[in-house]
Amino acid sequence: MSKKNKKNKNRSRQKTRHHIRPVSRKSKDSNIAYIPRVDHENYHKLFVNMTPDEVIRHLIDYYWNGQWEWLNKVRREGKNV
Repeated sequence: MSKKNKKNKNRSRQKTRHHIRPVSRKSKDSNIAYIPRVDHENYHKLFVNMTPDEVIRHLIDYYWNGQWEWLNKVRREGKNV
């Protein structure tokens, strides 16, 4: 494995602090998750500064054609989403 590939592999394994709700929203709850750097970067590329609730709404409205009944059914049955 080349030095560059090793460096990239190690970098992707590093954990970073991710604010679950953006700091700009001034949340007082526990608000930190430690996630791999590459996942953190990709989250912000996809969802910019959205909260988890906003991400779910965005996915349902724009990618799942507003099929809220599916999400409600899953919630009623107590299954993990």
